[in-house]
Amino acid sequence: MIRSLLAFAILMMFASCIPKDQYDTVVTERDFYRNKTIEADSIADVKALQTYDRVDNTSAEQRDRIRELESLKATNLAINSSYQTLQTRYDDLLRQNQQLLTNSGQEVTELQRSLAERTQELSKKEADLRRMEIDLGAREAALARVDSNAPEVTAQPPGAVTPRGASDRPAISGSRNAALRLNEIQSDLNQLLAYLPAGTYLVGQTADNRLRVTLSEASLTSDGYVISEAGTTLLRKMANTLRNYPRAKFNVIGHAGGDEEDPQSAYEQSTDKAISIGQALIDFGISPTAVMVSGKGYYAPVAESATEAGREANRRLEIVVSIAE
Repeated sequence: MIRSLLAFAILMMFASCIPKDQYDTVVTERDFYRNKTIEADSIADVKALQTYDRVDNTSAEQRDRIRELESLKATNLAINSSYQTLQTRYDDLLRQNQQLLTNSGQEVTELQRSLAERTQELSKKEADLRRMEIDLGAREAALARVDSNAPEVTAQPPGAVTPRGASDRPAISGSRNAALRLNEIQSDLNQLLAYLPAGTYLVGQTADNRLRVTLSEASLTSDGYVISEAGTTLLRKMANTLRNYPRAKFNVIGHAGGDEEDPQSAYEQSTDKAISIGQALIDFGISPTAVMVSGKGYYAPVAESATEAGREANRRLEIVVSIAE
């Protein structure tokens, strides 16, 4: 705008004739406005330069910040990559540790199972040995009793001729033959019952030359009265063995647990169990004339009836075997 005014003033000066003083005034005004114009242009240039410099400085700061940001992003990516690598390694180590723990647990379980099996096998062998010792002791005792009752053999005079068909050994007495048969039955039953758990049965000879077979109630019945499938199998096997001894007699005796309040009810329950077992033996081939049944209630306990374990031991069934001489 100032430049426009200055140009207009010069134009007017040349367009018309004016006095010198007015000319000088116009020149002064021209110089004033020129100086103002130069000053304004200088200030504008300085401002423009400052603006340019500021813009340049701002651009440089932005570039620096961008580079710093990019550097931070690169650092963050590197740290994240390292973190992911460490996380993967940690997961691998954790998985390996879990696998080791699982394998160790399986090995411990396998060792425990093997130990339990060996312990059970050892217990079974020990029980077999005890039964064999009892069997052997009973046989020796029976033979000793038979030998003590055997008749003496009279020596024949020199030159005596033994009748044809006669034996050099004395005839076996009826009591000795009965004892030998009982030993055979005991051995057969021990072998037959060996598969049952230890403590659920007992086979042994009595002082009056009889054989007592004791069976737990649980090995024969499901509820104390109804013969179970396992009990049926057991009684069938026993009957198949005992049929080989036609001279044998069997007295089946039932026993109550001792927790019954009414003695008459306990006697009836024990008798009913004996009748059920005796009838099963008859059904499996034992002669009815060889089987007797009876019940003793809770009057012949083998353990204290104050505990469940004692009552369970008392709830048993006995088969007393005798051989006619």
